[in-house]
Amino acid sequence: MLKKVGIKVGGWCYYDSRHSDIKHLYHKLFVLDEKTLDDMICQASCWRLAELTQEDLIDAAVALDTDMTKDFTIDEEFLQLHTKDQLLDLAKEIELDRHMAKKDEKWDKGKRQDMIDAFLKSGFSLKGVVPKSMELPKEKKQAKGGSK
Repeated sequence: MLKKVGIKVGGWCYYDSRHSDIKHLYHKLFVLDEKTLDDMICQASCWRLAELTQEDLIDAAVALDTDMTKDFTIDEEFLQLHTKDQLLDLAKEIELDRHMAKKDEKWDKGKRQDMIDAFLKSGFSLKGVVPKSMELPKEKKQAKGGSK
């Protein structure tokens, strides 16, 4: 990433007593335009995100007082993570199965992708519906002092 902007790692990250002025050490970073700098920060952040564990994500969500009922929506990306049986269980859990049974008796008989499409086109509000698998552990929230 740094090579793209002409920075040799040894040339800027190690302190050189001959150049005590920090501007000299970081001059190539200081002159970057805002978009390039934003892109570099984004890329570095994405690298770090790829290393986060489930525990790290839960801790971050608790620390940020994430309210899943405001911040989560069941979408196609989430549904694609599930098998057909898991989709059926999810539909029961959020009571979508009752809603769908009234609209289409065969919604759960098709292929997995057909079920996903039925979820998304059901007219059932999927925003703020938080499946148990996405709930933050109560002990984490209580340890922080929250009650959400």
